[in-house]
Amino acid sequence: MTANAGLADRSLYGGLKGDYQTTVHIGIGPLTAAPMPWLANNTSGTSFARCATPCPAYTLTGPTTTPYITVSLAHQARTIKVEAFDQVSGLPRGLIAQDEYVGRASTPGGFFTYAWDGSTSMGVQPNGTYTLRLSVLKANGNSATPADWEIWNSATVTIARP
Repeated sequence: MTANAGLADRSLYGGLKGDYQTTVHIGIGPLTAAPMPWLANNTSGTSFARCATPCPAYTLTGPTTTPYITVSLAHQARTIKVEAFDQVSGLPRGLIAQDEYVGRASTPGGFFTYAWDGSTSMGVQPNGTYTLRLSVLKANGNSATPADWEIWNSATVTIARP
């Protein structure tokens, strides 16, 4: 791109050719065979592995028995939400987490994690089967416009407290 000849010396200019709303936020990941997001297991306190389908039942007794969503962001996001839905009825069971103005992953292998301890904005959820939904509001997106959200649904999450 060539600067407008009428600009004053040392002026700044910039732009984006194309549709900014087509920027992909999720669905990428670190240098692995499986792009994120993942329904993941915490394997050692600091390491995560993609849950093999079907995922194990989670007892929620510690970090390695708690479900996690891992996500790598290729672009900053206005809002990230994680919600729980009853697997059988499909009804919402509440908000697990919500973050605002989230930066992209700082390294090619970087990612964010969201743990679910069995509670939501609607209280402690009973043992049962759930789907976790990760929703990312695109940059410059309108939260009231469904097309401005990128949405990912997890595999079945079974909560089986002792």
